[in-house]
Parts: sequence; structure tokens; C-alpha cells
Amino acid sequence: MLELGKIDATTYQLAINESGAAKYHGSNLDLNASYVAEMARRTALEMFGPKAYTDGYRVYTTLDSKLQSDAREAVILGLQDYDKRHGYRGPEQKAQPPGDIQTAFASGAEPDPELLKNWYISLQQTLAELPVYAEMRPAAVIGITKSKLQFLLSSSEQIELPWEGELIDWRPYVSVNRIGPKPSSPQDLFELGDVVRLRLQDKKWVLTQIPQAQAALVTLNPRNGAILALVGGLDFQQSNFNRAIQARRQPGSSFKPFLYTAALENGYTAASIINDAPMVFEDDRQEAAWRPENSGGDFLGPTRLRKALYMSRNLVSIRILHSMSITKALASLDRFGFDSSAFPRDLSIALGSFAVTPLNIAQGYAVLANGGYKVEPYHIERILDFEGRAVYEARPATVCRGCADDEIAAVAAPENNDPFLFSGDPFAISGSLRNLIGGTEPQEYPPATKVIDDQVVYIMDSMLKDVVRRGTATKAKVLQRGDLAGKTGTTNNATDAWFAGYGGDLVTVSWLGFDDTTTLGRQEYGGTAALPIWIEFMRDALRGRPEVNLPQPPGLVTVRIDPDTGMRANPNTPNAIYEIFRSDQVPAQESGSDIESPWQKSGEVRTESIF
Repeated sequence: MLELGKIDATTYQLAINESGAAKYHGSNLDLNASYVAEMARRTALEMFGPKAYTDGYRVYTTLDSKLQSDAREAVILGLQDYDKRHGYRGPEQKAQPPGDIQTAFASGAEPDPELLKNWYISLQQTLAELPVYAEMRPAAVIGITKSKLQFLLSSSEQIELPWEGELIDWRPYVSVNRIGPKPSSPQDLFELGDVVRLRLQDKKWVLTQIPQAQAALVTLNPRNGAILALVGGLDFQQSNFNRAIQARRQPGSSFKPFLYTAALENGYTAASIINDAPMVFEDDRQEAAWRPENSGGDFLGPTRLRKALYMSRNLVSIRILHSMSITKALASLDRFGFDSSAFPRDLSIALGSFAVTPLNIAQGYAVLANGGYKVEPYHIERILDFEGRAVYEARPATVCRGCADDEIAAVAAPENNDPFLFSGDPFAISGSLRNLIGGTEPQEYPPATKVIDDQVVYIMDSMLKDVVRRGTATKAKVLQRGDLAGKTGTTNNATDAWFAGYGGDLVTVSWLGFDDTTTLGRQEYGGTAALPIWIEFMRDALRGRPEVNLPQPPGLVTVRIDPDTGMRANPNTPNAIYEIFRSDQVPAQESGSDIESPWQKSGEVRTESIF
């Protein structure tokens, strides 16, 4: 600058006498929400073009910071748990010490301090070049004894882990379906210079590894579709592919509630008997016949509709779709937010054979959670210009019980700006919404469209609660809540694991799988891989939230039935149970199910045409 004449000699001297303490200052993030930030960036770019980068717009998302933090941690822990079940794959790199150091360690002698120092410096340089994903920090093994392991971080910090607890639970990876024997000592798994990963969890360091599988989680406010939390993978810096909105995967049995809803609207009851028995479908365009199976390979015979859902019986779902017709079933799906025109027109849709995103499934479950109203997911609440003026405000269709279709829901922001407060009927008005521009004046929102009858959605909700109480999602009972409902999902060859559910006025969907659609392993299901992520998230998300249950609508009755026949029980019927019916569908004692199954023998194999 002096040579160019931009400053004088006095200024030059003052400048060079200043201490050289300059350093890089990056942004300090209060919340890790990179996947949603990228969604918001793209939306702003679509709305404002290149000026989105230069005109000082401020974009406010719908995220709840606590829920977002909980969601990210749940995804990381779920991937770590899955990865650990399948074994330790070995070090990322090897940076073995010089021979003299190895000899000294092997003999129990102290290595030369200078050699050791130089090795540590070399290790730190190696570690510093490795990226940190999901707070999983690269670390080098610098000490091994029978009772402990010693690690070095790039910061020069040394970590010591005793050979006990979680550390000794690691087994060597053999294949996706097999792990090796339990190690008897640290030397069975580790060598000096091995580069591994450590993560600080609950104020203690744990051994981990970068998972090869991926996961996603999305949470919606079912009353207006606001995205409250979204995680599209382990770490945005590792992969910016947003699996919550971009990964189109088969939903498996997590799709069944939408089919069962249509069944309840077309004459079935929760006590209808459908035969869970083998079927064979011939198709001239296929080389082999289609023989669908249940996940366990067994068959229960005549089964009540409710039980078929909470036990996830595939053959029952196929028979329901077959009896309703594919055309009628597909016509019922658009109200859940699906594009049914993209679905295959065959019976495999009963098993979730088409591709959808976790956000698609979350939108569908929001309809079941909110009492039967269609809402649209959205992630931007408002956008302000450089001077603080609102240039965009979201006006989501909002659940409003009692509002006519052409009425507008007037909703005031809660006094403490808590988006989740409500009183009385949780769906009476949408008191859960934020005031869109931060003031106290009420804002008007169009009412959400009613798409499912109150009676049907109430029965469906009770059936999904049984999935948690006595079905494939009983692990969720650890949360000790009575308002939890949902459905597991596992696809063929266990390539996708799902859990979709709701409770406490939150709809949450978790998914886990490999990007290349390889198998998760023979012992992996929605209930073992995806459900633990959902539970981990909801444990924190629901803390302090009251239970939210749909009010029972008029026109429903509870009746004692014979669980084996679905008929109304008489006073002498053993093991009778209670079931919910529409008042005009209560079965008589002397009759069978309202919907007579065409297949009454559990062992009968039917051959049908797929089309």
C-alpha cells in the first residue's frame, strides 16, 4: 500500500508495529440445520433470483431450534447404533510408528522422547487433514495395554478409554449379516497408529466410526404442515443430498394405513375377517408368478383387520386391495398428498412398492394425526427485506374444527410465542401457530380441507395406537404415553427401514438405509433400525408436552366381540374383546363379519391375475 501511494510513511509504521494476531473468523452457528438452510436458500433464489444474495433478505424458517437439535442427535445416534451392531470395519488409515518406537513398546521400555514427539507431530498433521463429520473426530491409537487404549487428537489432546463397557462390545465386521467373535483384548482390534473416530457423548468419549448407511428424519406440525425439524443425512458436509425430501424410496408397510383407511370407507370394519394365507398371482408379462409373503414367512389364517395392521400382515393388505380394486384405492391417495398417477397399477402397491420421500409419508400421516384434514408441508415462515419489511408471509391451510369450507380461521399468536400451546380441543382453532410477522395482531389462515370422515379417522387412529401397544412398534412403549400411534415399514431384502408416527401434536418419520439400496441385513427391520431413531427423538421432543388424542365423534359405539370371528360376543363368549364400530356397522351375534372374505380356509392358495 505504501509503494502504491495509498498510505503515507507514518501510517505504514503504525501498521507494521501492530501485533500480528489476525486469524480466520468463521461463523459461529447456534443451530446445525444445514439441510433446511439449503432448502431455504434454493427457495429464496427461486423467488428473488440473484438478488437473494445481494439485497439483504432475512429468511425465517419454521424450524423449532430444540426439536432440530434433538432430531440431528437422534439420527447420529441411530446410525451409530446400527453401525455398531454390524461390527468394527477397521481403521480409516494406518500411521504406524517408526520401528524403534514399536520395538520399545513391544519390550515394555520407554521409547525415545524425541522420536515419540516427532511421531505425535506427524500424527496430528495426518489427523488435521481428515474432515470431522457429526462431531466424530479422527483420533490415532498411541497406546495399547490389556486394560486401556490411549488416543491422540489433532489438537494434541490425549484421550484414555478403559477396556470395558461399550468399548468391549465392539466385534469385528465380517459381512452385513455376520460379525466376528468378541475380542479378548484391545490388541485383537487395534494396532499402534490406527486412525479411528471418537465422539463426545453425554460428557464422555466413545469409540465410533463413520457409518456407511444413511438416515433421515422429518417432523411436522400436523395442524398446518410446518416443518419443525428436518435432517437429511448424517452430515451435510459429508453429503448434501437431502434424503428427507430427495431420496425416493419404497415405504414398505408404513404405507398400509392409507390403504386401510380406504378399506374402512368401503365397508370394512376393524373386526372384518380377512384370510392371511398364501396367494399366487400369474402375469403373462412376467417369467415367474408373484408369491407374496409375510416378513416372517408364516400365515395366521382368518385375521381381524385391526390385528392384521398391527401385526403387519402382507397377505391381508393384498386381499384388501384386491377386493376394493386398484382404481378405487389409487383414487383415495391424492388426499394424503401423494401423486397417485406415478404409482404402479398393480397389487404390489399394497406393500409399498413405489418410491416416495420421508416428507411425503409425513404429510400423509399428518392427515391421520390431525383428524382428517389435508395440510401442505412448508419450511419458510416469512422473509423480510433489508429494512425489516415483510416481503413474504406464509398463509398455510390450517386445521380448524367447526369452520366451514369457505370460512377463514382467525388465529392469534400465543402470548409467549410458543407455537405449541393449546387449550381444550386441540383442533378447535390453530392456537399453535406463530404470528407470522412477530406482532400480536391475529392473522388469518384459510382452513384446511376435510378429507377423511371423523369416524373413519378415529378408528384408524385407534388401530395405529395398537401398533405401539401390541404390534411391531412395542419398543415405543418405553416413552410411557397413551397418544403414540404409527407404523413400521421394511422393504424387500431389508433395503429400507421406516417408522412413521405421531403423538403430542408432532408427526415424525424416520428412515434408514444405504444410498445404493444394498441390504441392511437379515435381522434389520423398521422396528430395529428406524424406530429407535424415532424413539430417541420423541423422548426429548415430547418431554413436557401433554398427550393429544382425537375426540371421539358421534356415531361410534364400542362392542364386545369374539376376537376369532369378529362377531358380536354373547355373554358366554370366552376371551371377548372390545372393538369400535360405526353404529350402522355393528355385527349381529348370529352373523359373521360384515365383510365376508372369499377365502375362508387358512391353507388355501388362490391363483389370481394381477390386473
